[in-house]
Amino acid sequence: MRISKELNVDIDVYSTRETFEKVKAYRTYRKFSADLTHFPIESPEDMLEKLPDFNEHHLFVSVFARPGSVSAFTGMESLPQRMEKENTKLDHIFIYPSQSAADLSYAAYDDMSGSPIAAGVETIQRISKEVGGMFKKNEE
Repeated sequence: MRISKELNVDIDVYSTRETFEKVKAYRTYRKFSADLTHFPIESPEDMLEKLPDFNEHHLFVSVFARPGSVSAFTGMESLPQRMEKENTKLDHIFIYPSQSAADLSYAAYDDMSGSPIAAGVETIQRISKEVGGMFKKNEE
């Protein structure tokens, strides 16, 4: 919001409807005047498909969850590299918000980690690739 204010530009928001509503509420709360345009996406893959459409005059800002956090998902670690690969002429800013110890709303989840689940999903993905590779060999 601050960058858009300094540059006097509008903001295109690629997000879920829920996230867009929060961005609008923040804009109103902070009294920013940038026009927001929403482009709905449901997954990171949706965003990856749109990246080639941007040009060198766009600034792309992405907010990611930290690895191992409750909101992180499998494959998120490689997403910034994949995004840069999809459009090399686009300027990127990748944000990993700090996790405040004072945020008590998540205190009950301090002992939780998404790492074991992510490891299980990655194992399943690896096995499925190997099994898929076996079938391709048999077809040839």
